[in-house]
Amino acid sequence: MKNPTLNDRHLAAGFVALISSLVGIGSLVGGIPAYSQVLLSDDFNSGTQVNPLEWRVPFPGDGSFLGQTQLNTDNTSLPSIVGGAAVLELSTFLDGSVFSGSEMITKRNFALGGGLVWKARMKINSTTPNGVVGSGFLFDVSRETPPGTPVRDEIDLELLSNEANGDNRVLTNTWNDEDFINGAGDSAFVPAMVPPPSPYDLNVFHDYEIRWTPGKVQWFIDHASVRTVTSAEVPNDPMKSRFNIWVPDSGFTSAYDPSLLPAANAGANKTYTMEVDSVSVERINTTTGPNLLVNGSFEDISSGSPGNWSQFNNAFDDDVESSGVLPEDGSFSMKTFGPFKFDANGAASDASGAFQTVTSGILPGKEYSASVFAWSDSVDTIFDRDNFAEIVLAFEDSNGTTIDERTTPIYDGRDGLLTTAGVQDQWNKFTVEGLAPAGTTQATVSLFFIQVNSDDPANPGTNIFRNSGNGAIWFDDASLVQLNSFAAADFNQDGRVDELDLGIWDNAFGNNANADADNDSDSDGNDFLIWQQQFTGPPSVATASSFSVPEPIALELAVLGCCVMILPRPVTPRPRRRNR
Repeated sequence: MKNPTLNDRHLAAGFVALISSLVGIGSLVGGIPAYSQVLLSDDFNSGTQVNPLEWRVPFPGDGSFLGQTQLNTDNTSLPSIVGGAAVLELSTFLDGSVFSGSEMITKRNFALGGGLVWKARMKINSTTPNGVVGSGFLFDVSRETPPGTPVRDEIDLELLSNEANGDNRVLTNTWNDEDFINGAGDSAFVPAMVPPPSPYDLNVFHDYEIRWTPGKVQWFIDHASVRTVTSAEVPNDPMKSRFNIWVPDSGFTSAYDPSLLPAANAGANKTYTMEVDSVSVERINTTTGPNLLVNGSFEDISSGSPGNWSQFNNAFDDDVESSGVLPEDGSFSMKTFGPFKFDANGAASDASGAFQTVTSGILPGKEYSASVFAWSDSVDTIFDRDNFAEIVLAFEDSNGTTIDERTTPIYDGRDGLLTTAGVQDQWNKFTVEGLAPAGTTQATVSLFFIQVNSDDPANPGTNIFRNSGNGAIWFDDASLVQLNSFAAADFNQDGRVDELDLGIWDNAFGNNANADADNDSDSDGNDFLIWQQQFTGPPSVATASSFSVPEPIALELAVLGCCVMILPRPVTPRPRRRNR
């Protein structure tokens, strides 16, 4: 941070006075707006495994094989927490032909809004041999363009053990709408090995940061910028946060090492680790609209069932007197449990739940966030069952055909950590976000309790609800809101960048981060330059502030030329050298 000098303060006061006189206002009153929302913050300081409310492992077939590595897909064995860090393991033995790696994925995804700031402290341990990759990244492969062709969006930071004995560079990548099957569509994609700030050792913890804003991706290591991309490869789809450790094949030349081979038997197994000390995701420059769902808290039951919701199978309003579960808000919640019936073919899973379709306020190109509170009760638990619950956000055309769909898993009876303290017997919030594609006219929020049936082991060919039994999930306080991004210099979030925002900058200059347009935790001259670049009016002020400000000295000269009579004279004038 540049410390404000007396001359800087004179400059700021002079320019604000000039703007005030031009627009005819006597004083500018600054507010204290909230510029960011913390969506994820995990320091891994509690428990023995990572929090199952926030994290899961890949589902089988969910991109769970990388290079020469099969990633763990057993959600009962989430990464351990040791010494205040999440530990992801890589084993050299699985079946004698491949490696066994680890990945942890956030259950929810994160829409861009006005910008996302992803931060993590991570390392690969010093005993790790060449040929190993440890990654922290944002990733999505939910959308299909065209239908049947999944496309990926991704921004990543990769620690390559090959670099530990060399230049200690870090690999950065970004993709936008890459054909995930054939690899086409990424002609503009350029991976970059970036040299980190010195001194640097990827075998010790460092601070890594991805700043993802509309049209731009920036990477930082230990708070120093190492790369910026503004090409067509900047993603726009909501993504989940992931960490993994794995062994690539020869196609990943910069990370591959032919001497690292899978162990032939369990006795020869070796284990290597990647550690994540902390991770956070923060959304900036974004506000939310009103709740587009009607009766999101299930309080309106005048028709005998929750108004505006379409319920199916075993889903109904519930109060504390009926079940003993106190609603998250108000007097009612919605209880769901398995329908105990097969579909028309007698084989597929079946579900209970409710959905609501919204037509007003749903616009193509806009981002939306759907949330719900859910409760898993230890008295009527789904633990050790095959049942699970989820929230789904679907965007549909005028015919009701789904164009794009996003899902967040909620509770899963197959999760061995479901009985962890703080998971059952309390309300927990779950969120899914999406970007409405072209052709969207409506959105549907669905709350599902899914009951799995499968082949009866004792009678092959006969379907049963194997190990489904009892178990219920309660839902309450559902919402669907539009995410509205605003300019970084719109400090009061009124949709304009104008003299009121300049007043906020003036009050915050050198004092606090209330006018932090560049997200560097202070209010300084760089934030003023962003205000100038994003200025929207009124016209009289636009003319006054339209001069180019390439560097602080040029800014000073320009303002001095306009308002030399306004600026107080320094008490002790001193000659100052100007670089030319």
